[in-house]
Amino acid sequence: MKTSLIQTLVVLVVTVGHTIGDQSLAAVLEPTDHDLHHGFCVLDNSLSCGLMSGIAGEANIPCVRPKRPQRLNNTEALELLRETCPDLIGAEDDDPLLCCDYESLQLLSESYELPKMLLNRCPSCLYNWRKNFCHMTCSGRQSLFIAVTKSSPYVAEEAEHPGLVRVDEVTYYMSKDYSDNLYESCRGLPGAAAGTSIMDLMCGKWGSKACNGNRWLEYMGLSHDNGGHSPYQINYVFSNDRNLSIAGRVMHPLDVSALSCADAPPGEQKCSYTDCPNRKPDSESAHEVKDGLTGDKSSVSQLLENPPQLPVKSPPVTVMNMSATTAAALILYLIIAASVFIYFAVYSMRNDKKMNMSSRTSSSSAECIPGHNMAKRPTTLSHIESGDTLMESKPLRSEISVDGNYQVTKDTPPSSPDIHMCAQLDIIQPLESIHSANLAIGIRLERFFEQIFRNWGTFVARNPWIVIISSLFVSGYLALGVFTSWQVTTDPVDLWVPAGSPARRDMEYFNENFWKFYRIEQLIIEPKIRDHFFNATIDDEVYTFGPVFNQTFLVEAFELQQKVLQTIAIDEETNEWIHLNDICYKPLGGVCATQSIFTYYLDSLAEIMKNNSLAKAVYCSRSPTYTDDKNVNNSCFKPNGIPLVYPGVALGGFEGDEYTKATALIITIPVKNHNNPKENRKAIVWEKQFLEVVANHSSDVMNIAYKAERSIEDELDRQSRSDIVTVAVSYLIMFIYILLALGDLNKCSTILLDARFSLGFVGVTVVLLSVLASLGFFFYFSIPATLIVVEVIPFLVLAVGVDNIFILVQSFQRDERRPEEQLVDQIGRVVGEVAPSMMLSSLSMSSCFFIGTLTEMPAMRMFALYAGVALIINFFLQMTCFLGLFALDTKRQLDNRLDILWCVRGSKKSDKHPAIGGKEGLLYTFFRDIYSPFLMKDNVRILVLLGFGAWLCSSIAVLDKLHIGLEQELSMPEDSYMINYFDFYQKYFVVGPPVYFMITEGYDYTRNDSQNAMCSLTDCDRDSLPTLLAYMAEKSNLTYIQSKPLPWLDSYVGYITSPECCYKYANDSQCYKGESNCNDRCWDSKSRPYGSNFTENLPFFLRHSPNAKCPKGGLGQFDDAVRLYADGNVKTTYLMSYRTTLKTSEDFYESLRYSRIIADILTEKLRNTTNNKDVLVRPYSFPDVFYEQYLTMWTDTIRSLSISIGAIFIVTYLFLGLDIYSALIVALTIVMIIIDLMAMMRWWDISLNAISLVNLVVGVGISVEFCSHLVRCYAICSAPTRVLRAKESLAKMGTSILSGITLTDCGILILAFAKSKIFRVFYFRMYLGIIAFGTLHSLIFLPVLLSVIGPPLNKQRLLFAAQMDTSSPQSTTQSFGRAFNKYNDSTGADDTTIDDKSDNTSQQSSQGLRHQH
Repeated sequence: MKTSLIQTLVVLVVTVGHTIGDQSLAAVLEPTDHDLHHGFCVLDNSLSCGLMSGIAGEANIPCVRPKRPQRLNNTEALELLRETCPDLIGAEDDDPLLCCDYESLQLLSESYELPKMLLNRCPSCLYNWRKNFCHMTCSGRQSLFIAVTKSSPYVAEEAEHPGLVRVDEVTYYMSKDYSDNLYESCRGLPGAAAGTSIMDLMCGKWGSKACNGNRWLEYMGLSHDNGGHSPYQINYVFSNDRNLSIAGRVMHPLDVSALSCADAPPGEQKCSYTDCPNRKPDSESAHEVKDGLTGDKSSVSQLLENPPQLPVKSPPVTVMNMSATTAAALILYLIIAASVFIYFAVYSMRNDKKMNMSSRTSSSSAECIPGHNMAKRPTTLSHIESGDTLMESKPLRSEISVDGNYQVTKDTPPSSPDIHMCAQLDIIQPLESIHSANLAIGIRLERFFEQIFRNWGTFVARNPWIVIISSLFVSGYLALGVFTSWQVTTDPVDLWVPAGSPARRDMEYFNENFWKFYRIEQLIIEPKIRDHFFNATIDDEVYTFGPVFNQTFLVEAFELQQKVLQTIAIDEETNEWIHLNDICYKPLGGVCATQSIFTYYLDSLAEIMKNNSLAKAVYCSRSPTYTDDKNVNNSCFKPNGIPLVYPGVALGGFEGDEYTKATALIITIPVKNHNNPKENRKAIVWEKQFLEVVANHSSDVMNIAYKAERSIEDELDRQSRSDIVTVAVSYLIMFIYILLALGDLNKCSTILLDARFSLGFVGVTVVLLSVLASLGFFFYFSIPATLIVVEVIPFLVLAVGVDNIFILVQSFQRDERRPEEQLVDQIGRVVGEVAPSMMLSSLSMSSCFFIGTLTEMPAMRMFALYAGVALIINFFLQMTCFLGLFALDTKRQLDNRLDILWCVRGSKKSDKHPAIGGKEGLLYTFFRDIYSPFLMKDNVRILVLLGFGAWLCSSIAVLDKLHIGLEQELSMPEDSYMINYFDFYQKYFVVGPPVYFMITEGYDYTRNDSQNAMCSLTDCDRDSLPTLLAYMAEKSNLTYIQSKPLPWLDSYVGYITSPECCYKYANDSQCYKGESNCNDRCWDSKSRPYGSNFTENLPFFLRHSPNAKCPKGGLGQFDDAVRLYADGNVKTTYLMSYRTTLKTSEDFYESLRYSRIIADILTEKLRNTTNNKDVLVRPYSFPDVFYEQYLTMWTDTIRSLSISIGAIFIVTYLFLGLDIYSALIVALTIVMIIIDLMAMMRWWDISLNAISLVNLVVGVGISVEFCSHLVRCYAICSAPTRVLRAKESLAKMGTSILSGITLTDCGILILAFAKSKIFRVFYFRMYLGIIAFGTLHSLIFLPVLLSVIGPPLNKQRLLFAAQMDTSSPQSTTQSFGRAFNKYNDSTGADDTTIDDKSDNTSQQSSQGLRHQH
């Protein structure tokens, strides 16, 4: 808003108060002795001694001529006196002696019109302020408190009366109490902009920060020659003494009372609540109201009958000086530890008891069942395919030969004590009575999937080329979409802000109805020598100046600013030259609204070089709108320029309001922003040139941080390109490892024969092809991808895909072909065994991601969609393309052909092809013979359970301390210039962003009650919206609201009721006072307009530029704040305030949280006032859309992880044959991994945000890989005890987990060298944690957990496994018994009996068998 002359309006009264209309010299009544004692006139108001050019035109200068005061003797004049200076009329004398006449009173009354617009918000302030000029102009006691100290002869050709003396200087003696009280009654009034004070306009160089009653009056008394606007110099002398002896003359300081702003003048209303810090509630019941937040009495909260109760941050809950989470974690660990010790104590007692029973009955075990000889029963059971793999020998073959006889090999462990035969029969007999028709649904489902995949594997092995070509055609067609319809979203709003989120709706509402927040180009400049502080004396006061006020630094910073402002860019497409003036924001339509300290120096190098440059910095930071009409160079901004209203916008690194101690300069250039991106092209082109100019600028005295609106998007794009090499190297390492690990490279002479380079290459290609196919699939539907999709999903799919590949290949390598079994049948059988596990992990993860699409966050939803589809396509390609090539590669090895060069036969045949089976690697041998037995020892299991329990509980204890947010510098490459900018922002910024409270459609501003709720004038509601926002500003440490709003309705009322502002022609079109034929006022009343009068004149206000005569014009400040319908009615408006300094993510999202709370309070107020339930107050600040997600981050995290883990539980339950035990164990282990991972985030400075939430969901998915294979292997294992099943499962799957997942993903270690902090923090650190924690839990904790509380042995599954090769129940029983005897060498939890011994059928069957014999 243009405010160059506003602050001088109030001093015009001095001039016009001494002007008369009649220039004739009347008969002078000389003062008598009585007058000398009681006072007389020292200034003759009936004479004119010259003219002075003022802001309102020319004004007369009074003459010096003592005379006796006179009475008005005029009813009309007396009425005017009562209106203008009511305190001059005494109770007993209604026609007092005065030093002014009727004409003088008229001019004095007219001169009050301008100050009224600024001061009439508080009637007591205006009432007190008028007393000063009323007594000076009209009091009949002038001589007692006014002395003429300087005068000069008035000589002019047109002088009607020669010999006149012009007054040049007077001394005004005044009570200090009156000056102080006058200031106190007015200091709470707002200035011309939100957050400013009236004293910023009216106290000259002192501004509101250093103003007081004495300085205010002294400034108003400055003459034109001294930089003020008084017609002559008025020197105030303040004293509370009733008599002062001055040069032998006794003076009596003017001692009049000044009303408090809390008191109402006669016939007037009290000052409004927001403008009077001292006003108390009218109701007696409310005078003791205290602030509901802290208990302290605050100025505004006392004024509200029921101050709104704002939520405060509750102190953390503690238990015995511990946080609640720590206490809960400690209790949980005590429960875990107690459970572990109790379990193993009971186990040890049971084991000792059963061992004793075994020794006593070993010699007569056969007597348990008379006539029953187990050794003589027929032995025709084939191997138990699904459960005999824990033998200390072959990994995938039973030690039972094909004919069913037990074969003792070199790997057979030493025999252990015999097991009581009754214990065997408890399980044998029920098995004999179970038939396939009676199999449970879960076993049937499991059998169904195994049969389906067995048939499919056989089909692919027989027809590999048909399957390979068909699958490549389908996936290739999908992948083609990547190259024909490439779409990537980089707009941060589209990435992180849900389309229907409140913050985005508020942003869109603001953009559509008002204006899109302007683009910001910014420089932050600090001196290289930052500790150079120095002192200087300004007006007898010592100030400390920061290094930015060093003249050399200022000069160079100014030259840089000029260089930027004069930057010209060329649009290469149109060859158009683009100047800043073409694109910058111009609130008044004239000059760019550049915010810089050099505004105080009039953007002039000469002003910076002057000796008074420091003094100007002091004065202008106090009173940014100060002007000097006599000497423009003393002003704080150029004529017709934009003042720097808030010094904190241009200065940084100081505390409080000590602007002179600033350590940095901030230059901000607002640029127009359009809703249509195409219209921003000129700005984008200019910004590119701006960045180049600043980047290439070098200096020896200053450091520069800078940004443009396009900077973040540019740097994100550069970041995605800069780390391509790092990501590629990471993939290459994983690729090379897979090529080497898939083959069986035992001898150099057969390396090309035994290697599986081609198969490994196809395996990785399948992964990449599945990612491309997923991208292409969605591109066909015009669903764009994100950088997270492109960068993260390949790692995810690689982890899953390679693991499945290793399981398939290694299972086949360890398998031995059965007699009379063809290769294609062997492949089909192995596929039938492992494919359900592969499908389980793939579908678990894909289901997890598909359910994850329920999230509202766009980036998360797109990631989940792409990941889910990519995993399904990957599994499809593994079961088709890869499986077909695997069959071909196996045939290639059987034919002794070289890898890669398939047409070339090897000269030396491999000792043992994988097609023959029986391959055992070193890692497998280690797991089988060393690691598994060691881990299953009781002492080790106890330590593992206690250790992992302690890890889990310590992780739970720190979850509440996890930081939420994403600091901006993390999103940039480490070599980005934006890192420096964010660092400077943290150090130097002291002003927060603006916040707008928008009132939506449907509010009727033409009604009185509606206006009362929206204004802050004397007759407005006590709890109006501006008052409530002022209350919030008092609680800035909680609400983040820093300044009171300046309501447009207040300014509109002042505008339309002022006789200086609103005028119109006869045809009702707008005109301006002083123009030809512009005589009709818009509203000739002192009250507010209602109805059609309100709406008809509102456009005039919004189009009127503020000036000296009419400072209340709305153009530039309110024209963008009010939107009208075509019929002139108000559609929507806003109230603007400023937030406190926001530096951390928490500051930003907490400020949004409280803005919404405040908006709800304001909405309730409007609805209660008007009974309109449709009206709504909506908050908006431009950073809100990016930080809204953090308000519900914990909720989103818990929901997303719960949905993901729940989906995995359901899929695991279904694909493990409705085995709820196994599903629960998988879910529990995943929960532990994720909790430990979140604790790692706390200790490794990884905040919880959208990116880390995506990675946590990925962690859930990858954890399935670590857990599901091992648990399924355990579930289908037929070993009789939990310990044995856990040992066998670990031996069988441990190598696949370690080599297929852990070692494969070690390629992510390369991400530690990425330039992007996001890659290093959120991908390298979190993926390292996922892999490390997943490995530890799957290879250490999970086997131990299964050995303790694993699912019981499923007898139906055991029968099903035994009947795969025979249908004889007798042979089944015998084979099982022999296998059971072989397992007896092991020890473990209830190891001497089947662990589901509690089955009632066991006991019943045993009793029945005894009865038979």
